Amino acid sequence: MVTAANILLGLCALFAVLNWGSIVVAVRTKTSTSFAPPFLCGLIGAAVLAFHPNDSLHPYFWVALVLDPSILAIVPALMNKNRRTPKAANDPDA
Repeated sequence: MVTAANILLGLCALFAVLNWGSIVVAVRTKTSTSFAPPFLCGLIGAAVLAFHPNDSLHPYFWVALVLDPSILAIVPALMNKNRRTPKAANDPDA
């Protein structure tokens, strides 16, 4: 069980590194980027750390969420989702 958890954790870390690498390449080449499996790396990594057979890893479940760039990209978007945009000055419904 420990080996399976470690392999899954390693795959999540690999995808997180690849996602960060795609961001670096996109910034350097001024192109858009696409995340490998969006949100899955951080969520699965957090679950593996939270339920890992080694109890000393449980408090560090949040690290996977912070290191996954797709999670960092979606949090601000979700926080601004319910914000209302100000009405234009010439809008008759204002």
